[in-house]
Amino acid sequence: MDLHGIWLAVHRTYDAEAAGIHDPLSQMIVATNLYLKMPASTYDGRRFVVVVEPILSPRMVNARIYGADYVVVFRPRLRALFP
Repeated sequence: MDLHGIWLAVHRTYDAEAAGIHDPLSQMIVATNLYLKMPASTYDGRRFVVVVEPILSPRMVNARIYGADYVVVFRPRLRALFP
């Protein structure tokens, strides 16, 4: 299997998905922090990581906690998530 060749064929799709979701997702996280009254400048060792995976089903969301990291993996349907 030629993983490098596959990556060369699909990396633009990954980049486009990530670019399309970045601003709306960032705004949602900031709005949530404001609602919860959590200061943005505070870093307590925990991270919230969002992984955009275009090959997943749009109906599937996978969330895990690894130590201090909260990880969410999903394939966005931009119109459905951010009207």
